[in-house]
Amino acid sequence: MFASQLYLKNFRNYREATVSAPPGFILVVGANGAGKTNLLEALHFLALGRSFRTNRDRDLVRHDADALTVRATVQSPRGEQTLELDYDAAGKRGAINGEIVPRLIDYVGTLAVVPFGPDDLALVKDEPAARRRFLDTWLGQQSREYLYALQRYHAVLRSRNALLARAAPRPQLEPFDHELVTTGARLTLLRAKAAAALGPAAASAYSEIVPRGEKLVVEYAPSVPLGDGAERGIVSAFERKLRAAREEEERRRQTLVGPHRDDLSLEITARDARRYASEGQQRTAALSLRIAQFRLLREKHGDPPLLLLDDVASELDDERQLRLEGVVARAEQIWLTATRPPPGIKPDAKISISHGQINA
Repeated sequence: MFASQLYLKNFRNYREATVSAPPGFILVVGANGAGKTNLLEALHFLALGRSFRTNRDRDLVRHDADALTVRATVQSPRGEQTLELDYDAAGKRGAINGEIVPRLIDYVGTLAVVPFGPDDLALVKDEPAARRRFLDTWLGQQSREYLYALQRYHAVLRSRNALLARAAPRPQLEPFDHELVTTGARLTLLRAKAAAALGPAAASAYSEIVPRGEKLVVEYAPSVPLGDGAERGIVSAFERKLRAAREEEERRRQTLVGPHRDDLSLEITARDARRYASEGQQRTAALSLRIAQFRLLREKHGDPPLLLLDDVASELDDERQLRLEGVVARAEQIWLTATRPPPGIKPDAKISISHGQINA
């Protein structure tokens, strides 16, 4: 899978721009602030309907505009497709080959992308929310079932939290308790199955980048015990934890149990990576998670996703950069930003950017 052409209108600092690209390494060079990362962000937004840098869609719209458009021609074993995502005050609309997709949830996953950049250090260093976002963006591209479960769970969670916030009586909460438990158990089970594949894939990627005896272990840390892994057992455990948390939830006026409290545990050589790993180890662990995501998406779809590497050369030492080049060699298209061409990488195309202007 690769994007042979990308069109932007009023996206970040681009008023209007078109980029043509072959498969292989696409090197995007320019000074800091020129708009290199914005190009990768546009591809991510087109694929997932969201940025990897902000939760506010309005931030993506050029300062003097009210709407944006991102469109790409995508080549894959399924043939050529044109994908378009528009955003304005009314919301987001996705289209495939010119036909509007009624629900954005049914559009996501048509184009698969995997980003990596300086902010990915948060996957290891930050609070559990960063790792949940990683799970959600990975699995949302891999499984529509997961997207539906995630959407339904958060809808129920918002309703239940609203009731708790206004101190609604217990009988009003009970229908939402049941829905929270059943949808939450399903989400937990889907995450557990995915994490069972993620752990070995991330460990393998880490050992390829740092072949010196260090070992990365990634495990799912759910809010609700998995028990024997059966969905019925997770439902029962969720119900018990919810009952036990009842008084504390009413005091704090928010839901304290469920997949919105999940985490991923990361250890390097049997020590908590968040607390004890060096920054170099943490960056390599984050990169390993992304490489694992790439490989698992490729395995699921039978086609490699686009790899979006934002300023990776400045974040890794020479040895790890060379290891990275070998690890991602099987990608069909890799977009790599840099202030200057990094050593050891021979691009198939070079795009120079200056103040939102593209010179391919």
